[in-house]
Parts: sequence; structure tokens; C-alpha cells
Amino acid sequence: MMSLKIKCKNICTFKNNALYILDEDGFFLEVKGATEKICGYSSFELLGKSVAHLLPMLEIPKIRDYINRVLQGQTLIYHTKVVHKDSRKIEIQVKAMPIKKQGKVVGIYSLVKHL
Repeated sequence: MMSLKIKCKNICTFKNNALYILDEDGFFLEVKGATEKICGYSSFELLGKSVAHLLPMLEIPKIRDYINRVLQGQTLIYHTKVVHKDSRKIEIQVKAMPIKKQGKVVGIYSLVKHL
């Protein structure tokens, strides 16, 4: 019974949060979960695009700094805004973690929650 509760919790978390993988340059490699619900763009529309595509201009320098820190091996939790496809600004929380392959950071895995 306990494992069923854990599975349900994980499904609900995935359903309500966006999950994405960025390459070292900040381009979307994989997009899952509630991405379309949060930002209005489908996974297909975001694949291959820069994360800057979703950011208000004033947020870009801050997010570049966060990406660089994660690429150096840090895990970060931060708040920012994205621009929804319909032009609304949406507040989100991001947990960004390095993806390592043979000890080298090769990308970023992020869990995004609408605030």
C-alpha cells in the first residue's frame, strides 16, 4: 500500500511540474510534465530552443549566472518568471541540478513548479 501512495505522489508531482533537460548552452533537449500548462508551449515547440526564449529580458542575465553555477556542479533552487505563450508573466520555482557523465557536467536537469 505504501508504494502505491509513493507512486501516486510521484505521478501527481510530475503532472503538476515541468521537467526539462538543458544542454551546456541552455537549449532544451527534453521537456516533460506540465510544461504546456505552465508556459503554454508544447514540448515539441521548445525542443532545440534556448531557455532564453521563455524569459523576460531582465531575467536573462540572472538565469545565465544560475546556469553557469549549475554547470560548475552546484544544485540551485531559485524563483524567476517565464513569459507564457499568451504573453503573461508566470512566477515559477526552479530546482536545477547538474547532469554528470564520467564526472563531467554535461547538462542541467530542472524541475519547475508554478507558484
